[in-house]
Amino acid sequence: MLGQAVSGPRELPLLSPYVKAKELLDEGAIGEPLSIRVKVIDGSPQFGWPVAPEAWRWRLTQAECGGGPAIFDHGYHIFSIVMYFLGPVEKVFAWIERREMGQGLVADVPAMIVWKHREGMRYGSWETVGSPELMVRSKHYANDEWVEITGSKDMIWINLSMLALPT
Repeated sequence: MLGQAVSGPRELPLLSPYVKAKELLDEGAIGEPLSIRVKVIDGSPQFGWPVAPEAWRWRLTQAECGGGPAIFDHGYHIFSIVMYFLGPVEKVFAWIERREMGQGLVADVPAMIVWKHREGMRYGSWETVGSPELMVRSKHYANDEWVEITGSKDMIWINLSMLALPT
């Protein structure tokens, strides 16, 4: 069972790869959960689904979005996943850079966020980078993300993009 790989489509409200990983976690398949690591790579938008310029504009204008697309917007989803697996978070430290994307447009990448979960000695990290020339083929946004959950005796690896490629 070393390094259980779980993958699947992104369209489901509660994504099936995460449900399967949670089942494995709850069954004790990896022993005591110790850490979780999330990695997100944003590639060139030309390789994902078409997004209207207005949709990008409000996501990259801090006065309109309240943060940025990578951490503020996507971050809600990332921390939902993290807490689904390892419970509430007690402390957070973040380093978030601001990359100019054009006049008045700013992306909140790269960023590194680390935290401690409330229960036990459980820690996590999330790294997100913008690679504007990288081809990340997808039926959705041109990004890739994966999650590693390390336990006392094994690990679970989840990659959502494995089955999200265009056909």
